[in-house]
Amino acid sequence: MIKDIPEDKRDTFTAIGLLTVGWASAECALDFIIRYVHELYDGNQVAPVPPVSFKGKPPYLRKAFADHPDLASHLPRLNELLEEAWQIAEQRHWCIHGLVELRTSSEAFPISKIIHGKNHRQDKREFTVPKIEFVAERAMALSLNLFFFGVQTVGIMPKDEANKFVRELLSQYSAALPEGEPFG
Repeated sequence: MIKDIPEDKRDTFTAIGLLTVGWASAECALDFIIRYVHELYDGNQVAPVPPVSFKGKPPYLRKAFADHPDLASHLPRLNELLEEAWQIAEQRHWCIHGLVELRTSSEAFPISKIIHGKNHRQDKREFTVPKIEFVAERAMALSLNLFFFGVQTVGIMPKDEANKFVRELLSQYSAALPEGEPFG
């Protein structure tokens, strides 16, 4: 099947695939934060059941962090991460739920999508492989940032395990290892 994709379109599908995987990783980290907030930080007072769709996750987390004295001081950083998530999610939504126009031969290609709601309509945006790759990189960075945030704030992983994980990850890429323990 992959061999049947025209060679000049493979980068398009690869970029969309990388964005899909990067976003899945970021949203999974977000889900871990939500799980711990819900179970350990009175998130069940915000909503009886944690949100499943992305649209409900930022309002839930903002309220849960604002309402809990141990988490309230982390709200500014949470808001930064959630803003980044919204921007990535919006681009990902176009790439995943839109129709990629393959007939174009230029670097830019349109993606068409049905916009649901009161003003139901079809819309179109131009994308390029580098643009999608850039958003995929942002999604992967967001995934790591959410993981670090989750370890520091709600304990999605014990800090000693997180320190070991970070050291192993950095050593695989021959990155400079920080002095001391990243998670204290």
